[in-house]
Amino acid sequence: MAVRDIKRWSRAWVLLAAVIAAFLARQLNNPFYADDYLHLAFIKFMQDPARVLWMHFFGQDFWRPMVYLANLLSFKIFGLRPAGWHGEDLAIHSLNALLLAMMLDKIMAGMKSGRLFSIMGGLLFAIHPLALLTAAWIACRADLLAMFFALLAMNLVLAAFQAEKFRAAPLLLALPLALLGFVSKESVLTLPATAAVMIFFFGRGGLGWRKTFYSLAAFGSLAVVLALYFVLRLKIFGSFKGYEQVELSAGWLLPRLCYHLPRVLSMSFKDYALWHLPARSGWAQPMIWSYLLLALISIRSVRRSPRFFIAGVLWILIALAPVWNLSHMFAYGEARMLYFGLAGLPIILCGALAGIENSKWRAAGAVLLMVVLALLGRESASELNQFKVRSELYEKVREQAVRVIMPAGSVVNAKRIYVYGLDFDFYYLDPMLKAHYPQLLDRMIVPASMPTLAWVSQDVLQQSRPGSAVLPRMQVGYTDQKTALVSITPPEDLVQAPSHDPQSMVLEWNGSQFADISAESTRLFHRRLFMQANYAQPRQLKLLPNYSFRKRNYPLDWETSGLKAVAPFQLGAPYDFVATGNDPWLVSPELDFPALAVAEVELRMRVGNKQYLAPQEEQGCFFWMADKDTDWTPNCKICFPVIADGEFHAYQIRADRNLYWLRSSNVSRVRIDPISFPGKFQLDYINFSPAPSPE
Repeated sequence: MAVRDIKRWSRAWVLLAAVIAAFLARQLNNPFYADDYLHLAFIKFMQDPARVLWMHFFGQDFWRPMVYLANLLSFKIFGLRPAGWHGEDLAIHSLNALLLAMMLDKIMAGMKSGRLFSIMGGLLFAIHPLALLTAAWIACRADLLAMFFALLAMNLVLAAFQAEKFRAAPLLLALPLALLGFVSKESVLTLPATAAVMIFFFGRGGLGWRKTFYSLAAFGSLAVVLALYFVLRLKIFGSFKGYEQVELSAGWLLPRLCYHLPRVLSMSFKDYALWHLPARSGWAQPMIWSYLLLALISIRSVRRSPRFFIAGVLWILIALAPVWNLSHMFAYGEARMLYFGLAGLPIILCGALAGIENSKWRAAGAVLLMVVLALLGRESASELNQFKVRSELYEKVREQAVRVIMPAGSVVNAKRIYVYGLDFDFYYLDPMLKAHYPQLLDRMIVPASMPTLAWVSQDVLQQSRPGSAVLPRMQVGYTDQKTALVSITPPEDLVQAPSHDPQSMVLEWNGSQFADISAESTRLFHRRLFMQANYAQPRQLKLLPNYSFRKRNYPLDWETSGLKAVAPFQLGAPYDFVATGNDPWLVSPELDFPALAVAEVELRMRVGNKQYLAPQEEQGCFFWMADKDTDWTPNCKICFPVIADGEFHAYQIRADRNLYWLRSSNVSRVRIDPISFPGKFQLDYINFSPAPSPE
C-alpha cells in the first residue's frame, strides 16, 4: 500500500472512530452487564490459564480461545474497571468499519465515487444499531474479534486474486488470520463460502472458467483451514455440538428448517433494513421511502451490473447459516448473531449507488443514503440509552445484594442464598457478585426461578445431595484444585428450604432493594401444611373446584381467546380446541378458594402430534389471579413441558411449591395457556387437590 493510501485510510479510520465514539462515549462508563460477569469470573478464578486454550468455552460446547486471551489481557490491564474494556471494543469496532470500507473500495475500484461510497458503507456499518449494540456489550467481544480477523483475511484474499497476476503471499497470510477468526466465534465459519462469492464476482477476469477456478481456489484454501479447525474441535469435544447437536437425517432437519429458516430470514432482513422500528411508525416511514427512492434511482445500475446486489444478498444468506436453527434466540439479543452478516447491506447499497452513471442521480443517492444513516443513528442512540439503563440496573442489583449478603463487610452465615424477583437477565447473578467479592466462593447465590451458572469452591460441591427437595442440584462443568464452574438448579421445593435447611437464606428483589423473606417462607410452609391437611378431609375437599371439558347439557363456561372450541356430537366426549395463533388461552369462571389448601393442579390434555417443538413451543402455562388482582402477572404463572404426541397425558403442576401461589390468599380465576403454536388439542379435566399425586 502506498504512503498516500496509508494516510488516506488513516484519516478514514479517524473519521469512523470519531463517529463511533460520539455514539459510544456515554457507554464507556457502563457497568459490566449480564454475560460480562461470567467472562470476568472465568478469567479471575481459572487456576490454569493455559488449559482454557484446549477446553470448552465457559462450560459450553464452543471453542473460543482467542476471546479468552483477549479478555485475559484486558483483565491484566484494566481489572474490573469497565471503561477500559469498552474502549478496546470501540477500537475493534472502528477497525472493523475501516476494514469493511477498504474491502468495499477494492470491489468498487474504478467506479465513479467508489472511494466516497466505500467510506459511506463503512459509516453505515459503524452506526447501525445492530453493530453499536454489539460493540457496547463486552460479552459480544467474540463477534468483534471474529469479524476483525475475517475482514482482514477477506481483504488479503481479494488482494491475492484481484491482482493482474495471482499473488500467493496475501493468500498465505490470510489463512492463519482466518483460523484466528474461527477460534474467536463460530459465526465466521462460513468465511470460505463468503470468500468464494466475493472472488467470483469481484476477482480479476470475466465470468468464465478462470473466475470460477479462482473462486474455487479461494474456497479451497480457506476450507483447508476450516477443516483443521474442525479436527482440533473434534479432538477437544468429541463432537461438533453447539447450542444443539445436529443430526444429519431428514426427520431431524426438515421440521427445524421449516420452522426456523423462514423466521430467521424475515427477522434478520428486517433488522438489517429497519432494526426494530415498526413498519408504520413515524420514523420508519421516511426510512422506507428512502430505501424505495434508492431502489428507484439505482434500478438501472443494478440491472446493468447486478453483481453487488447478488453478492451482498449472498453474503447475508451465507452469514445466517450458523444461526439457521436459532430463531428463538433472537428474542434475547440478536445483534451479535447478525453482526457478520451486516457487511452485506453496504455491499448492496453502496455498490448500487456507485454504479449510477449520472452524477446528479448519484449525488441524490448519496443524500438519500445519508438520510438512512441519520435515521439509523437516531435508532442507535435510543437503543444505546435503553442498554445503559439495563446495565445500571444490573449494577444497582449488585450493590443492593452486597448490602444484604455482606452487611458491614462481614458475610452472612447462610451458605445457600436464593433470590426471587429477578428476570432472565440475572442468569449470571452468582458470577456478578463473586467477580467483585471472591470471599463469596464458599456460597451459592441462585435465582429462585431458573438454573444458573456459578463459580464455587470445592467445599460447595459436597453440599448437593441428589434427591433432596430442599437442596439445589449441581452439574459440574469445569473443576480444578480450588474452584469449579457448575450449573445450579434451585431446590424443587424452595418454599420449605428455610425450614429444613438451616444454612439457607431467601431474598426478594422488589425493584429497588432486597428483603430477607426467609421467615415469611417458613411461615407459608407451615400454613401450607395445616391448610392442606384440613382440606384433605372429605367435607372440605368438596370446596375445591374441579372442571371437566367434556360435553354436557350446558355450554362450556370458560372464556377463550386465540382458539376455536368445537363441540363433539356425543355427550361425555371432550371438546376439540383449535389454536389459531401462538397464544391461545382459556379463562375459568370466577372462583373463590384458598391457594394454601391446594398442593397440586392436575391437567389432563392431548396435543396433536407435532414432529418438532421449537424451544418457545415446548411449554404450556398455568396462570392465576388472587382476589385483589385486576390482571395477569408474570409472577403468578407456572409453566410445564408439553408432550405433542397425539395421546392424553396428565400434567401435575405443584402449585404449593410456588411462593407467589402461596401468597395469593384466595384464588379468583385461573387461566390455561395449553400450547403456544397453532394446532389442535383436547382438554379432559382440571383438578385442584390438597395432596400431590404419588410419584
